[in-house]
Amino acid sequence: MATKLLTYAIITPASEECFTVDQMKNYLKIPSTVVGDDALVLAAIIGARQLLEKRTSNIMVNTALAEYFDEFPSGHTLELGLAPVGTWGKLEYLNESGTFTEFDAANYTTDLVSRPCRIMLKSGKSWPTDVGQFPNAIKANYSAGSADADLIPGPLRAAMSVMISAFYYKATESSAIALAFDFAESLMKPYIWKK
Repeated sequence: MATKLLTYAIITPASEECFTVDQMKNYLKIPSTVVGDDALVLAAIIGARQLLEKRTSNIMVNTALAEYFDEFPSGHTLELGLAPVGTWGKLEYLNESGTFTEFDAANYTTDLVSRPCRIMLKSGKSWPTDVGQFPNAIKANYSAGSADADLIPGPLRAAMSVMISAFYYKATESSAIALAFDFAESLMKPYIWKK
């Protein structure tokens, strides 16, 4: 299968963030009685999480999503591009008439622990042959991310904190911004995975 960009859609967004606004205000030393910047702090939390997720392919908090592929692999293993997978849903494909059809789970097994997570054909089974010639014809439905924000690895939480702080305090010197993001990058490095 040709290499392509990771394509996915969020079906149900995270119901909570990695930090609450109050937790981040405490970290930033903003008095709890000052509420004028709460929306800005929340935007910084969301922005830092999304940047970290894009950079590492690690979804931070529980999010239901659909990941798309143009075709089934030529081998027996379909590799997912995001982690950690919390709950597997189903594997679907667009048939020749353009209708999504569920690929029976009796044909494959899931490995949701390895990185990358894998969908593997069982012995004697094969991928469907009636797949239509459509972009994003294969859809893997699953949830990824931690169900408990406190279980997100410490270095990733620290990287987010550094990015949020740099954003909130409007580090205007390019060297200060570069230093903050270099430090955040070093914290993320062990978690960066590329397909």
